[in-house]
Amino acid sequence: MWGKEERRIISFLTSSSGNLEMLEALEKLGRADIKKWMEESGTEDESIFRKRLEELMNYGLVSKTVEEDEIKKEYYFLTQKGESILSFIKSTKKKLRKTGVR
Repeated sequence: MWGKEERRIISFLTSSSGNLEMLEALEKLGRADIKKWMEESGTEDESIFRKRLEELMNYGLVSKTVEEDEIKKEYYFLTQKGESILSFIKSTKKKLRKTGVR
């Protein structure tokens, strides 16, 4: 079952139109950040950047929204678990699918 903080974040993420589409977009943007960081640094070790995303989770959820072709980054408090953004999004999508949310 979801805790209070998870429900608050899920409520925020799914309050926009799109629900699962919003989560899928966030997942793609998170993965795109990893690829971009890898290209910029010249390294092929993806684990460094996954660790960076996980460290960010200690402070907040990295959320990106697209408005008229402009990507905006916003940070939201998530949980004390330190779960990585990609893991959180993946598990949230599974839970939403099980409950029939589209």
